[in-house]
Amino acid sequence: MSFDLNIDNYTKKELIDMFDLPPNYDNNILSVKESKLRENIMKNNEINHETQQKTISFLVKAKTILLNNYSGNQKNNTELQDK
Repeated sequence: MSFDLNIDNYTKKELIDMFDLPPNYDNNILSVKESKLRENIMKNNEINHETQQKTISFLVKAKTILLNNYSGNQKNNTELQDK
């Protein structure tokens, strides 16, 4: 099984799909989804330790991108509500 761990090869939409996030996700939902993915990776005995660590690192980067995207969406939504 091969998985592309280059974060630059994914769109935000693909990352949202990977984390199985709803359209109006927030930090809590993202954290729960990330924890479940992390747990599944660590429980999978078919993945060697090095690959597990690289995959966890990928998840952390993806989560950061999605949090930045979420923060930007929240700011835009707040600005729209203030008008």
